[in-house]
Amino acid sequence: MSPMANDCKNLIIELLQIVQMIIQVGSLVSVIIFPPFFIVFLITLGNYFLSLAIGLGIPVFLSFLALIFYVKKATDTIKLVQKYPEYNNQNFHHAIIIAYRKPFNDENRKIRSNMDGIDILINRFRNNPLPLNYKIYEVDSRENAQKVICDPKTTHLWIFGHGQRNKLRLSDGDLCYYEVKDAKKKIFIGQYHCNSILGKSLADYNNPDNSDVTRWNRITPLIRFSVGKKLDELTKNNMIEPNETFSDGNCNS
Repeated sequence: MSPMANDCKNLIIELLQIVQMIIQVGSLVSVIIFPPFFIVFLITLGNYFLSLAIGLGIPVFLSFLALIFYVKKATDTIKLVQKYPEYNNQNFHHAIIIAYRKPFNDENRKIRSNMDGIDILINRFRNNPLPLNYKIYEVDSRENAQKVICDPKTTHLWIFGHGQRNKLRLSDGDLCYYEVKDAKKKIFIGQYHCNSILGKSLADYNNPDNSDVTRWNRITPLIRFSVGKKLDELTKNNMIEPNETFSDGNCNS
Protein backbone atom coordinates (compact mmCIF):
# COMPACT_ATOMS: atom_id res chain seq x y z
CA MET A 1 0.00 0.00 0.00
CA SER A 2 1.29 3.46 -0.89
CA PRO A 3 2.27 5.63 2.11
CA MET A 4 -0.44 8.11 1.10
CA ALA A 5 -3.10 5.53 0.17
CA ASN A 6 -6.48 5.59 1.91
CA ASP A 7 -6.35 2.83 4.56
CA CYS A 8 -9.84 3.61 5.92
CA LYS A 9 -11.38 0.39 4.58
CA ASN A 10 -8.49 -1.85 5.62
CA LEU A 11 -10.11 -4.87 7.32
CA ILE A 12 -6.82 -5.91 8.94
CA ILE A 13 -6.79 -2.66 10.92
CA GLU A 14 -10.41 -3.25 11.99
CA LEU A 15 -9.72 -6.82 13.13
CA LEU A 16 -6.53 -5.87 14.95
CA GLN A 17 -8.36 -3.20 16.91
CA ILE A 18 -10.94 -5.76 18.06
CA VAL A 19 -8.16 -8.13 19.17
CA GLN A 20 -6.36 -5.22 20.79
CA MET A 21 -9.49 -4.24 22.72
CA ILE A 22 -10.02 -7.79 23.99
CA ILE A 23 -6.40 -7.97 25.18
CA GLN A 24 -6.57 -4.57 26.87
CA VAL A 25 -9.86 -5.36 28.66
CA GLY A 26 -8.51 -8.72 29.77
CA SER A 27 -5.32 -7.13 31.06
CA LEU A 28 -7.25 -4.41 32.89
CA VAL A 29 -9.55 -6.95 34.55
CA SER A 30 -6.56 -9.06 35.59
CA VAL A 31 -4.77 -6.09 37.14
CA ILE A 32 -7.87 -4.97 39.03
CA ILE A 33 -9.20 -8.33 40.27
CA PHE A 34 -6.27 -10.70 40.82
CA PRO A 35 -4.15 -8.67 43.31
CA PRO A 36 -6.91 -8.24 45.95
CA PHE A 37 -7.99 -11.86 45.39
CA PHE A 38 -4.53 -13.28 46.08
CA ILE A 39 -3.88 -10.95 49.03
CA VAL A 40 -7.13 -11.98 50.73
CA PHE A 41 -6.49 -15.61 49.78
CA LEU A 42 -3.17 -15.51 51.64
CA ILE A 43 -4.54 -13.60 54.64
CA THR A 44 -7.46 -16.01 55.08
CA LEU A 45 -5.21 -19.05 54.63
CA GLY A 46 -6.89 -20.27 51.50
CA ASN A 47 -10.53 -19.27 51.96
CA TYR A 48 -11.43 -19.35 48.27
CA PHE A 49 -14.99 -18.06 48.47
CA LEU A 50 -14.18 -15.15 50.77
CA SER A 51 -11.20 -14.26 48.60
CA LEU A 52 -13.35 -14.35 45.48
CA ALA A 53 -16.07 -12.23 47.09
CA ILE A 54 -13.62 -9.57 48.26
CA GLY A 55 -11.51 -9.83 45.11
CA LEU A 56 -14.57 -9.00 43.04
CA GLY A 57 -16.20 -6.68 45.56
CA ILE A 58 -13.34 -4.22 45.93
CA PRO A 59 -12.94 -3.56 42.17
CA VAL A 60 -16.71 -3.30 41.70
CA PHE A 61 -16.97 -0.80 44.56
CA LEU A 62 -14.02 1.28 43.31
CA SER A 63 -15.42 1.19 39.76
CA PHE A 64 -18.76 2.42 41.07
CA LEU A 65 -17.05 5.34 42.85
CA ALA A 66 -15.07 6.14 39.69
CA LEU A 67 -18.27 6.09 37.63
CA ILE A 68 -19.93 8.56 39.99
CA PHE A 69 -16.86 10.81 39.80
CA TYR A 70 -16.71 10.83 36.00
CA VAL A 71 -20.46 11.27 35.55
CA LYS A 72 -20.22 14.31 37.84
CA LYS A 73 -17.28 15.60 35.76
CA ALA A 74 -19.31 15.08 32.58
CA THR A 75 -22.40 16.90 33.84
CA ASP A 76 -20.21 19.81 35.00
CA THR A 77 -18.50 19.81 31.60
CA ILE A 78 -21.82 20.00 29.76
CA LYS A 79 -22.68 23.09 31.81
CA LEU A 80 -19.29 24.61 30.92
CA VAL A 81 -19.80 23.84 27.23
CA GLN A 82 -23.18 25.54 27.27
CA LYS A 83 -21.93 28.56 29.23
CA TYR A 84 -18.54 29.06 27.57
CA PRO A 85 -18.72 27.55 24.05
CA GLU A 86 -16.13 29.89 22.53
CA TYR A 87 -13.80 32.82 22.97
CA ASN A 88 -12.62 35.11 20.17
CA ASN A 89 -12.90 32.32 17.63
CA GLN A 90 -13.06 34.72 14.69
CA ASN A 91 -9.26 34.67 14.83
CA PHE A 92 -6.84 31.74 14.91
CA HIS A 93 -8.01 29.42 17.66
CA HIS A 94 -8.01 26.03 19.38
CA ALA A 95 -10.74 23.71 18.09
CA ILE A 96 -12.24 21.34 20.65
CA ILE A 97 -14.07 18.75 18.54
CA ILE A 98 -16.68 16.58 20.26
CA ALA A 99 -17.73 13.94 17.73
CA TYR A 100 -21.08 12.18 18.18
CA ARG A 101 -21.97 8.80 16.67
CA LYS A 102 -25.67 9.65 16.84
CA PRO A 103 -27.50 12.77 15.60
CA PHE A 104 -26.87 15.60 18.03
CA ASN A 105 -28.91 18.47 19.38
CA ASP A 106 -28.82 20.61 22.53
CA GLU A 107 -31.13 18.19 24.35
CA ASN A 108 -29.17 14.98 23.88
CA ARG A 109 -25.59 15.71 24.88
CA LYS A 110 -24.07 12.40 25.91
CA ILE A 111 -22.50 11.98 29.33
CA ARG A 112 -19.87 9.61 27.90
CA SER A 113 -18.75 12.12 25.29
CA ASN A 114 -18.02 14.79 27.91
CA MET A 115 -15.93 12.86 30.45
CA ASP A 116 -12.56 13.01 28.79
CA GLY A 117 -11.03 16.36 29.75
CA ILE A 118 -12.94 18.99 27.81
CA ASP A 119 -13.48 20.78 31.13
CA ILE A 120 -9.70 20.85 31.64
CA LEU A 121 -9.26 22.61 28.31
CA ILE A 122 -12.01 25.17 28.86
CA ASN A 123 -10.75 26.09 32.31
CA ARG A 124 -7.13 26.34 31.16
CA PHE A 125 -7.97 28.48 28.12
CA ARG A 126 -10.23 30.83 30.07
CA ASN A 127 -7.90 31.16 33.07
CA ASN A 128 -4.73 31.67 31.08
CA PRO A 129 -3.04 35.01 31.96
CA LEU A 130 -4.12 36.07 28.48
CA PRO A 131 -7.23 34.00 27.64
CA LEU A 132 -6.65 31.72 24.66
CA ASN A 133 -8.92 31.76 21.61
CA TYR A 134 -10.98 28.59 21.30
CA LYS A 135 -14.26 27.16 20.12
CA ILE A 136 -16.10 23.97 20.97
CA TYR A 137 -17.40 22.17 17.89
CA GLU A 138 -20.05 19.54 18.61
CA VAL A 139 -20.31 17.62 15.35
CA ASP A 140 -22.30 14.59 14.30
CA SER A 141 -21.66 14.53 10.55
CA ARG A 142 -18.64 13.92 8.37
CA GLU A 143 -19.18 17.25 6.60
CA ASN A 144 -19.17 19.32 9.79
CA ALA A 145 -16.11 17.55 11.19
CA GLN A 146 -14.29 18.05 7.90
CA LYS A 147 -15.09 21.78 7.91
CA VAL A 148 -13.46 22.24 11.31
CA ILE A 149 -10.33 20.31 10.39
CA CYS A 150 -10.01 22.12 7.06
CA ASP A 151 -10.62 25.57 8.55
CA PRO A 152 -7.30 27.47 8.19
CA LYS A 153 -8.08 29.36 11.41
CA THR A 154 -8.06 26.21 13.58
CA THR A 155 -4.44 25.86 14.70
CA HIS A 156 -4.85 23.24 17.44
CA LEU A 157 -7.21 20.26 17.12
CA TRP A 158 -8.38 18.47 20.28
CA ILE A 159 -10.51 15.59 18.96
CA PHE A 160 -12.81 13.65 21.31
CA GLY A 161 -15.21 10.84 20.49
CA HIS A 162 -14.84 7.37 19.04
CA GLY A 163 -12.64 6.12 16.25
CA GLN A 164 -9.43 4.46 15.23
CA ARG A 165 -5.98 5.80 14.46
CA ASN A 166 -7.06 6.43 10.87
CA LYS A 167 -10.64 7.68 11.27
CA LEU A 168 -13.31 9.36 13.37
CA ARG A 169 -16.77 7.84 13.85
CA LEU A 170 -19.83 10.03 13.26
CA SER A 171 -23.56 9.54 12.88
CA ASP A 172 -23.44 9.37 9.07
CA GLY A 173 -20.32 7.19 8.83
CA ASP A 174 -16.60 7.42 9.38
CA LEU A 175 -14.51 10.43 8.46
CA CYS A 176 -11.30 8.95 7.10
CA TYR A 177 -8.39 11.18 8.04
CA TYR A 178 -7.07 10.56 4.54
CA GLU A 179 -9.95 12.72 3.29
CA VAL A 180 -8.56 15.77 5.13
CA LYS A 181 -4.87 15.05 4.56
CA ASP A 182 -4.46 18.33 2.66
CA ALA A 183 -5.64 20.56 5.52
CA LYS A 184 -3.38 23.47 6.34
CA LYS A 185 -0.65 22.43 8.76
CA LYS A 186 -1.66 22.67 12.43
CA ILE A 187 0.44 23.50 15.46
CA PHE A 188 -1.05 20.59 17.43
CA ILE A 189 -3.29 17.58 16.80
CA GLY A 190 -4.57 15.35 19.60
CA GLN A 191 -6.71 12.31 18.85
CA TYR A 192 -8.35 11.68 22.22
CA HIS A 193 -10.37 8.74 21.02
CA CYS A 194 -9.46 5.08 20.63
CA ASN A 195 -6.55 4.52 18.26
CA SER A 196 -5.54 1.31 16.52
CA ILE A 197 -2.11 -0.28 16.24
CA LEU A 198 -2.02 0.31 12.48
CA GLY A 199 -3.33 3.09 10.29
CA LYS A 200 -2.26 6.62 9.36
CA SER A 201 -3.48 9.23 11.78
CA LEU A 202 -4.42 12.81 11.01
CA ALA A 203 -1.11 13.81 12.57
CA ASP A 204 0.74 11.45 10.21
CA TYR A 205 -0.79 13.24 7.23
CA ASN A 206 -0.64 16.80 8.58
CA ASN A 207 2.74 16.67 10.31
CA PRO A 208 1.92 19.26 13.01
CA ASP A 209 4.58 20.74 15.26
CA ASN A 210 3.26 18.65 18.16
CA SER A 211 0.76 15.81 18.49
CA ASP A 212 -0.78 13.27 20.86
CA VAL A 213 -1.84 10.11 19.05
CA THR A 214 -1.46 6.60 20.46
CA ARG A 215 -1.51 3.10 19.00
CA TRP A 216 -3.93 1.72 21.57
CA ASN A 217 -7.46 2.26 22.87
CA ARG A 218 -7.75 5.17 25.26
CA ILE A 219 -9.81 5.26 28.48
CA THR A 220 -11.14 8.26 30.38
CA PRO A 221 -8.66 8.45 33.31
CA LEU A 222 -5.66 8.23 30.97
CA ILE A 223 -7.19 10.67 28.48
CA ARG A 224 -7.74 13.26 31.20
CA PHE A 225 -4.16 12.79 32.38
CA SER A 226 -2.87 13.11 28.80
CA VAL A 227 -4.83 16.30 28.14
CA GLY A 228 -3.44 18.00 31.23
CA LYS A 229 0.09 16.81 30.51
CA LYS A 230 -0.08 17.99 26.90
CA LEU A 231 -1.33 21.43 27.94
CA ASP A 232 1.66 21.77 30.27
CA GLU A 233 4.02 20.63 27.51
CA LEU A 234 2.62 23.03 24.92
CA THR A 235 2.81 25.90 27.41
CA LYS A 236 6.38 25.08 28.39
CA ASN A 237 7.46 24.91 24.73
CA ASN A 238 5.65 28.14 23.77
CA MET A 239 3.28 26.28 21.46
CA ILE A 240 -0.01 27.01 23.22
CA GLU A 241 -0.79 30.27 21.42
CA PRO A 242 -3.06 29.82 18.37
CA ASN A 243 -0.85 31.64 15.88
CA GLU A 244 -0.95 31.33 12.13
CA THR A 245 1.13 28.57 10.55
CA PHE A 246 2.70 29.70 7.33
CA SER A 247 2.18 26.65 5.17
CA ASP A 248 0.13 25.61 2.19
CA GLY A 249 -2.98 23.56 2.64
CA ASN A 250 -6.34 23.37 1.01
CA CYS A 251 -8.67 20.46 1.60
CA ASN A 252 -12.17 20.37 0.21
CA SER A 253 -14.63 21.10 2.99
